[in-house]
Amino acid sequence: MTSGVSFDLFAGPGEMRAHARAFDWAASALGPLDQWPESLRTSVAIMLGSGFPMVLVWGPELIQLYNDAYSPLIGAKHPRALGLPTHACWPEIRSVQEPTFARVFRGETVQLTEAHYALNRHDTGTLEDAYFDATFVPVPLASGAIGGSLSVLFESTDRVRARSAHAEREELREAAAAAELAKREAVERALHDVAEANRAKSEFLAVMSHELRTPLNAIGGYVELIELGIRGPVTEEQRTDLMRIRTAQRHLLGLVTDVLDFVRIETGRLQYTLTNVCVSESVASVEVLIRPQFQAKNIALEPDCPDTRVHVRADREKLAQILVNLLTNALKFTDAGGRVSVVCEDGESMVTVRVRDTGIGIAPDKLQLIFDPFVQVDQRFTRRNEGVGLGLAISRDLARGMGAELTVESTLGVGSTFSLALPRA
Repeated sequence: MTSGVSFDLFAGPGEMRAHARAFDWAASALGPLDQWPESLRTSVAIMLGSGFPMVLVWGPELIQLYNDAYSPLIGAKHPRALGLPTHACWPEIRSVQEPTFARVFRGETVQLTEAHYALNRHDTGTLEDAYFDATFVPVPLASGAIGGSLSVLFESTDRVRARSAHAEREELREAAAAAELAKREAVERALHDVAEANRAKSEFLAVMSHELRTPLNAIGGYVELIELGIRGPVTEEQRTDLMRIRTAQRHLLGLVTDVLDFVRIETGRLQYTLTNVCVSESVASVEVLIRPQFQAKNIALEPDCPDTRVHVRADREKLAQILVNLLTNALKFTDAGGRVSVVCEDGESMVTVRVRDTGIGIAPDKLQLIFDPFVQVDQRFTRRNEGVGLGLAISRDLARGMGAELTVESTLGVGSTFSLALPRA
């Protein structure tokens, strides 16, 4: 085992030379060193002296010899892999190795790039995916037959994993881009559908409102003709009935007008004519119009806008409409004996008109809902106070159309304050 031939072949530094010197080659399939063929001895010398990972597989038993650079590649199988048949060392890849060695022993040099092997490198029973770039070179005997395979291997697992990870990232970036595109298209379709639905709704409301105004105006006209006695004498009982008909007709006409205004605002067809408007005059004109309704319900109306010098930049008619809506809303939700005040506050850049009532108030979580169209925050109120819930929605939109803003503060059971802030002229 320690003949001069052994020391000559395995002489020199390195772990694998030391293991080879200590190995009992005479007991192996390769036999004593002095009986090794010259091509085997030459291949071993080349392999042990190389800085590249190399393994020599020799004879029909495919006995393994390898160098220091190769040992890290085989993990826990080192150093017992020395002198083992390769199929005994790597039973998990025998089906992959056999076709390769068959080609080599037929005299063919085999080159593999990123060849995949599922290895049990750490003897845990768990297979790990590994990739290698390898060259298998046939080593001939003096007879011309192939004695073994000398291989150079470089592990490419990290390169394959990095490329795979990059491909996965690219694929994810493309799952993500496609998803974002699909999401954007879905949103665009949804917005288009909503726009179409809103357009159809607005057209329907406009047509319906227009068609309703004609018969309602006719009803009002015929009531007036009957009241004038043109159709004959009218009894007091009939006058009472006619008054009820007129009240209902005006109420319905008001609702239809609200719907038309809402449609015009929503579709952007409402025009604004901004001029310098005296705030106190606007409040006074609305007060004259609406005071009889307050008197009928026994609710005090207290305007406090005496300064005729204060002007705002607004559309005169639309400002009056907002004030009517705010006062009518206060009237609806204030019980008899209550009070509604209108206060004007002159600021540096804005003039604020506040409509305060002593009504039922609004719950804090409902404050933002009252400006939504077709909404009244309590269905009991809807039953008690007729309407379609457009007055405040229209008022806020009208205000914003003039560069103003409408806000609300309220305490449940105490009352509400609506504040209309208008640009100062």
